[in-house]
Amino acid sequence: MTTETNQSEDSVTLECDHCGCVAIESADGMFYDGQGDACMSCGFPGHVSVDEAPEDETAEAHWSLSDYCEIGEPIPVCTDANCEDCKEWRGKIHTKGDGYGF
Repeated sequence: MTTETNQSEDSVTLECDHCGCVAIESADGMFYDGQGDACMSCGFPGHVSVDEAPEDETAEAHWSLSDYCEIGEPIPVCTDANCEDCKEWRGKIHTKGDGYGF
């Protein structure tokens, strides 16, 4: 099974859905389901997801944000202190009824 990605001369990359920049790169062009722990550009938690495909077809890999958190856990945010999307949640613990998406 192979993966379909953005490819340049130097490496193969997947784009972060949070910041739009490179989330992860691979020198050999292969990504594995669950690979990674945070975007290399913005630091938002995430990992590689590889869609299932028959052995003779190309599987598509993409970057999945890990924005889920349990009550009592820190709300996931990126490392950019000026990020407007994370501003409201930075430094907060998820509580019932706080308006966080989960």
